[in-house]
Amino acid sequence: MNAVHVYAIVPFDKAMTIHVAGMDGGHDQVRTIPHGDIAAVVGIAPSVDYQTLTREQIVQHLIKHQRVVETMMRSFPVLPVKFGTCLPGAEEVRRFLAQGEEIFRASLKKITGQVQLEVAATWDLSEILQEVSREDSIVKVKAEIDARGSAATISDRVAIGQMVQSAIERRRSALQDQVLIPALRDAAQDIVINPLMDDSMVAN
Repeated sequence: MNAVHVYAIVPFDKAMTIHVAGMDGGHDQVRTIPHGDIAAVVGIAPSVDYQTLTREQIVQHLIKHQRVVETMMRSFPVLPVKFGTCLPGAEEVRRFLAQGEEIFRASLKKITGQVQLEVAATWDLSEILQEVSREDSIVKVKAEIDARGSAATISDRVAIGQMVQSAIERRRSALQDQVLIPALRDAAQDIVINPLMDDSMVAN
């Protein structure tokens, strides 16, 4: 059973059908469904129950979603729609546009002429760990644990691991607060701070 996959909201000028490279299975075209001066960018493809897919399969669908959004961005200001948004048909898409039209128009006006950049700052985690291991408090606790030898408990070793993690977080926060975030705020109209993917990231 097919469904209408909604990828993005764009300003509407004329009806379009767009070929998107890398979309397989005969579903490589997306089109616009308009409502006044805005439109949804949609594709017709089989319904997908994302709950039943493996992580690798979900990533493949996410990549295709992103390809559509990036293709549209070459020509229009774009409001990406949440990945996995599907509606039964064109009429439901028009109702969706009608319900949010004021927000959509205001948001499109705000981003017109703007550029969105994704900034990820990383550091050499092994170097940071070496620096942290030389901090006086950690050196002292480690020496105490080593001196106890086999008498040292698992809790002792967990505690020093927590001290190391806290030291890393302090350094990361200092870099974010003193350098990265102020610089981005000075350069951008708006920023969104996303979760970090792993310990090698300083800011996202």
